[in-house]
Amino acid sequence: MSSIMTVYLVDRATVEAAIGSKDESLFEAITEHWNDSEEDGERMCGCGDVALDAKSALRAVINGGPYTEDCGYAYLDACERICAYFGEDIDEEDFHHTFQERLDKAFGKLGMDDEGRIDLLYSFASCHGLPEPDGANGGSWGKQLCADQLERWENSDPAVRSRLRVDVRENLESRIKWMRAAKAANKDIMVFWAG
Repeated sequence: MSSIMTVYLVDRATVEAAIGSKDESLFEAITEHWNDSEEDGERMCGCGDVALDAKSALRAVINGGPYTEDCGYAYLDACERICAYFGEDIDEEDFHHTFQERLDKAFGKLGMDDEGRIDLLYSFASCHGLPEPDGANGGSWGKQLCADQLERWENSDPAVRSRLRVDVRENLESRIKWMRAAKAANKDIMVFWAG
């Protein structure tokens, strides 16, 4: 099954500080930002028997709750909007969860490790006390992890890289591109995916 993943350059601490901050001015600024964009800040998210509009989900996230258990997707969407407000969208791609096993093996062959993979793909909701949505989540790689992995990549054997399957190598190279962008901007990488 394929998912869509959006990748952001952002200061992770700023995003995390916004969650549960009870900052009404931040809520207003992000809401105004939505109204100025093509996004529909009034769209509804059906959560089981509950219908939650995007603004109510954002308010709950900024206030640190209360949360409705069946509305994890709406809260994760609100967190992504906070991330988008403070950060820069640098990539969007389709990815397959089963493909991650191939990436893990390729990281190993190159002397890199899959350190942080779980943090990048599956940790956001649980780490922030949000209900975990089915078929969506997110996470982050810190600046130091990006710098360390980038150094390992640059010190890896080009002959080994060239022997990787083309689709695996291209996928790795897209992640290296994110790491280079993070290093250049001195920012963290945050991703959100659904599908």
